[in-house]
Amino acid sequence: MESRDLCEIVVLSKYDVIIPFICYQCGNCCRKYFPHIFKDQLPEISRILNKSLEEIETLLADHFDAYNSGAPKDCCFLDTKSNKCLIQEIKPESCRLFPVYSDFGSGNVDCRGYKELRNVTCLFLEKRKIAAVYKSCHYKLEMRNIPSTEWSKILSKLAKAEVSPLFVQRFLKANKIKVA
Repeated sequence: MESRDLCEIVVLSKYDVIIPFICYQCGNCCRKYFPHIFKDQLPEISRILNKSLEEIETLLADHFDAYNSGAPKDCCFLDTKSNKCLIQEIKPESCRLFPVYSDFGSGNVDCRGYKELRNVTCLFLEKRKIAAVYKSCHYKLEMRNIPSTEWSKILSKLAKAEVSPLFVQRFLKANKIKVA
């Protein structure tokens, strides 16, 4: 199982909450999806897939036509047997940032990781806005840590969110909460 170091940060009045996204590699984010590829990426995609530039352009054109006709196909770079991206090393930004920062229909994806992220985010938002998309290897943010007096409330909220034990573990670690 792949773990991506991608989180949402919710700013509350007293502290900040980091909400992790766990990719369970279901491949559903790539179903009925047209990848947003830039022309300058085509030669590298051609090299990675060991196909001619013309083959890649034709593949993308076919998928684009299907997408625009209202009958979208699965992403043409999805290996449907393994649910892995065939161009992982140069995966488009819109794909890399799913679902934390995506306006490409992420709300319609039947994805366990997406549901966990949304459930927990909705519990913490309480009419507040998400403040940031956070990828810890790129940013050093001054986080206001959760006070120990708030931990029981936080754990109670997590229990209501119907998340996996793995999610709870990653949430606690990301927010530096140590539970005995």
